Amino acid sequence: MVLLVVFAVGGCAGTEPRSGTPSAGPISVENTPSTGRAATPTPSVEPPPRVSVPSVPSVPSVLAEAGLAPAPVDAATFLECVEPSVDVRLPEDQGGIFDNALTTAESGHRDRTRPILDAIRNQKAAFRCCFAPWAASAPIAEARVLLRIELDAAGHVSAVGSEPQRTTVQHPTTLACLEKAIERVRFPPSPGGRVTVVEYPLRATLLR
Repeated sequence: MVLLVVFAVGGCAGTEPRSGTPSAGPISVENTPSTGRAATPTPSVEPPPRVSVPSVPSVPSVLAEAGLAPAPVDAATFLECVEPSVDVRLPEDQGGIFDNALTTAESGHRDRTRPILDAIRNQKAAFRCCFAPWAASAPIAEARVLLRIELDAAGHVSAVGSEPQRTTVQHPTTLACLEKAIERVRFPPSPGGRVTVVEYPLRATLLR
């Protein structure tokens, strides 16, 4: 009986593992730090939707569509006034006239300097009325305008304007009115059939 027990124990000790059974082998453990809680996934952020903003129409366009656009100011309406609020000084000894010298062939003709300057001074009443738009919003009590007038051979006004460097008035209606006052003047023709350029200064003062 004892021998059987020994044999059984010996048989168990000498028994080899069955073929096909995998060996456990060494276990590899990674040394990964743990935060103690599961990682929270980062949500994907989508860009906000684009909002189209309608363009805002300008005030003039809205008024025009409604038929309420203000009528443009006609500078010629200021040429005549009853009580001008501005006094205009027209110097007697100032004013330049270019390309007006008489040549030898034109000798005997009368010089045009005095008639040209007199024709400008005759517009004093209209000049005073033209400064009314400027006087309504004038930040200063005095203003200067240098008129530049171009005459063709026949004495007609072919161009008129103001010299910006020597003009302190920026009101467009006043400047346009001064130009219209000059355009209606008839100047003496050039004896030699040449173009004449005239520069004449105006000084306006508010009446208190």
